[in-house]
Amino acid sequence: MKIFFREYRIEILVFGAAFVARLLALAYGVLHYGNGILQLSDSQAFLDLARAVASGYGYSRDGGLTAFVLRPPGYSFYLAGFFWLFNRFWPAILGQVALSSFVPVFLVRLGKNLMMDSRTVFWAALITALEPHLVIYSITYMSEALFGFLFLASIFYFFRFLCEDALQFLFVSSVLLGISAYVRPVSNYLFFLYPTVMLYYWWGAKDTFRNLLPKVFFV
Repeated sequence: MKIFFREYRIEILVFGAAFVARLLALAYGVLHYGNGILQLSDSQAFLDLARAVASGYGYSRDGGLTAFVLRPPGYSFYLAGFFWLFNRFWPAILGQVALSSFVPVFLVRLGKNLMMDSRTVFWAALITALEPHLVIYSITYMSEALFGFLFLASIFYFFRFLCEDALQFLFVSSVLLGISAYVRPVSNYLFFLYPTVMLYYWWGAKDTFRNLLPKVFFV
């Protein structure tokens, strides 16, 4: 156990800071403003769709008469899973708090893979963990927290593929990126990932290029 904490102390610190910051923000918001603080502009649509899916009416806001096509279904299905299990939505917020707290952890792992200075990595991850915008969206019924986790996880495994030349990491990255597109369609526009893979295999025999490519992509 001591070896584990010694090896992953930075990851544990930034995860703990992110998790505590989000729980404190959640507690303060609910105690002072009520549960309404958990909803922003698009929240009601996500909640309506999730309730319809969990109740067997499909992806619809009018009782199953018309399919809803204005938003991708990923986040609503995430909420629907919690509503089906607990018959309420607030446990999904706790899930978002946990998922969002892993985002700075992915940044730490990326920095270590690229052999960046440990102090720089720590402070960058800590700033990310406490960034107000990320904290707020992780405690509201909005899709940003789920998308951020899936997207950063995809990028993390993509870098592991570039650094370790292991195809299983490319497969995991592709799956996570595909799922993230069902949460927020912005992932559809990350077309530059695929030419990067092609370049990697095209010039992969050159050690200089193989070592340089992850750093160039990171920048």
